[in-house]
Amino acid sequence: WEDVPGARRGRRRTGAAATSGTLGDGEVAAIDDNSLLRLWGGPGRDHFRALNELGDGDFVDRFVDPASDGAAPTLLTELQRDVLARTSDRARAARPRRRPDDSVQILACPGVTRELEVIGEEIWSLVRDDPTLGWGDIAVLINRAELDRYQPHVGAVFRELHDLPHHLVEVPLAAESRIAEAVDLLLDLPFGRFTRPELLRLLVHPAVLARHPHVDPDDWVTWIDRLGIVHGADDADHAGTYVEGEHFHWRQGMRRLALGAFMAGARSGLERTACFGNLEYLPEELPRDALPSAALLSLLARSLIEDARFCRRAQLTLPAWRRFLDGFVDSYLAPAAGDDDDARSLRACRDAIGTLASLDPAAPIGDGEGPTVSYRIARELVGEQLAALRGDRGEHFGRGVVVAPILPMRPIPYRVVFVAGLGEGLFPATNSTGPLDLRAARPMAGDVGPRERDRYAFLEIVLAARERLYLSYVARDEQSGEVL
Repeated sequence: WEDVPGARRGRRRTGAAATSGTLGDGEVAAIDDNSLLRLWGGPGRDHFRALNELGDGDFVDRFVDPASDGAAPTLLTELQRDVLARTSDRARAARPRRRPDDSVQILACPGVTRELEVIGEEIWSLVRDDPTLGWGDIAVLINRAELDRYQPHVGAVFRELHDLPHHLVEVPLAAESRIAEAVDLLLDLPFGRFTRPELLRLLVHPAVLARHPHVDPDDWVTWIDRLGIVHGADDADHAGTYVEGEHFHWRQGMRRLALGAFMAGARSGLERTACFGNLEYLPEELPRDALPSAALLSLLARSLIEDARFCRRAQLTLPAWRRFLDGFVDSYLAPAAGDDDDARSLRACRDAIGTLASLDPAAPIGDGEGPTVSYRIARELVGEQLAALRGDRGEHFGRGVVVAPILPMRPIPYRVVFVAGLGEGLFPATNSTGPLDLRAARPMAGDVGPRERDRYAFLEIVLAARERLYLSYVARDEQSGEVL
């Protein structure tokens, strides 16, 4: 079917114009062809055409009639058969109008949460009515452009629906793993101002507290609030501001906490300050059983600040940054006890950091380590590697409904397929070309833009669904309520 004309290639083209498209020189594009192949099949058409050229047209046909089992064709199988047979739009229009069935359904939902609830309720209904239908026979595919919007709701909605078993596949690790979240917080600390939210969010993160199970994070939040810590490591960070003296920064807070370990303070009813030169501190007196936790808080806060300051001023080679960052992560973060998902995520993040040394194109071959770079460059390179990590979470394959983003060239067959996140302007994606992208000015066979990629992925989904296909979208603006 590589000779099916494209959507905008409906006239005879010769010479250079013909060589830039999918049709050969002198071929005439037949408008009266299957519209699904013509409008959505561009990338696959070019792919098969290239394979046929490489193999001199020597191929073995393995396409299967979707209605070959003798059962009465459904709307879905009839649609698939028309694609297989390249049934023209004119021939399809001449058929008697068929009775509607439930093999293809479109769900208009008022919001993302309700959309997932409708999908979950329909899954339970299908499984209840068909004993042969297993969880692994069902897939929920989400528009990649909307994945960040849908992913946080999937687990919560499916758990509320009687713990509907599901398995998240190919989702960004940073959005699904608390370990990956902690790694990002840790690596971004040198770029901050050491504000209370920045440092406290890291200090009480589960991946940090996993090394210190005896700590009550609520105590740390209370003490930091009582110590008046707002921002800055010390008074040097307040230079040029209206803040003068030992106020609001982490150093004064940690000193007050340390003094409270052996001096009387507000707890004893004494408001007398301790003087050191021209500096005065009010000791923060704590119960004796809280002193180990207070000491750990002070140690972690000071250590994080000093490591972050080192990153700001250091100039290291990429192999040296790799060693430092691996130790940086290993020193502060740990998986929760017995949590295999956390352990795998931590290994994946450290492996991503381990690739840093190989990313320097200027590194010499041999024992040399290449030029030195700032932390910002190292962080950007590591960030790209971490962003590319994908994670799986939930039930094992076959024991849960597969939830995954829509990916092209991966038409995995499922008996029931739900496609969520389809909406006007959201799917297919728009072809936003940059100034260096030459595909718009002179398209050639094999050039695939975002819009063509999504269209072909959708065609693959339509052909891969075996029994039922559900297409859903948000039909109301979530703020104004306007119908979409």
